[in-house]
Amino acid sequence: MDAEDPYKGCWDRYDRAVTHRQEALEVWNDFVRADDAYSVELYMHPKGEGVGGGTLRVSQDRPIPALLPILFGEYFYNLRAALDYVVLHDGDHRQRLARSPAG
Repeated sequence: MDAEDPYKGCWDRYDRAVTHRQEALEVWNDFVRADDAYSVELYMHPKGEGVGGGTLRVSQDRPIPALLPILFGEYFYNLRAALDYVVLHDGDHRQRLARSPAG
């Protein structure tokens, strides 16, 4: 651990998680902006019951990019690792307090 900032590892993991989130967002945006990612159909009800109503149907026409779940996995992994750093530092701090004469 860094003596000057015991939470440095936590912040490093958090920063890495933010990077993975941004990468996942770019992959997702590229996917949904593609013309062949999904199709949209609108069916308006004919005269009679339900006039003025309709059904909007959105279908996914191709699978999401394989990289997307990998990036989400890395995102959550790094957030969990950042939390581990906090718990580790807090545990070390509590042990030092318990051993000190004033604690």
